[in-house]
Amino acid sequence: MSSILNNPISTELTQLNHVETLIKAGTWIFDLQQNEIYWSDGVFNMLGYKPQSFAVDFEVGTNTIHPD
Repeated sequence: MSSILNNPISTELTQLNHVETLIKAGTWIFDLQQNEIYWSDGVFNMLGYKPQSFAVDFEVGTNTIHPD
């Protein structure tokens, strides 16, 4: 129990990952200053890719979702 209390962010991310898996959803974060996008494993799965199999920035993310 003490390890859970010592690392609440890790625990929350693990719980979020479980929920995303159960409901077949994903989350993403776009950092405008760094032009970086974070996709959770759920986003990769929804799009048919192995989770975290490539780095995502604005151009890659846009081209992956809307290739035309």
